[in-house]
Amino acid sequence: MEKAGWVRRTDDPRDRRVYRVSLTPSGRSLWSRTYPLYRDAIASVTRGLEEKDLRIALRTLGQLSGAAEDWARAEG
Repeated sequence: MEKAGWVRRTDDPRDRRVYRVSLTPSGRSLWSRTYPLYRDAIASVTRGLEEKDLRIALRTLGQLSGAAEDWARAEG
């Protein structure tokens, strides 16, 4: 994204291990064009699901993701 000119990476003045990433004007333009499409796609995919069910699904996916990361670290 940095090479494409959408974000700018700068050093954090308080911590040399950290980079600060911010959107460039080009990145903001891309975001304003693509975010509505993303939002509409998510709404379409989740249409008809209860909010409670979505929260459960997100929590479960988070647990699976964490377990997969743990497994990959143990294997690698």
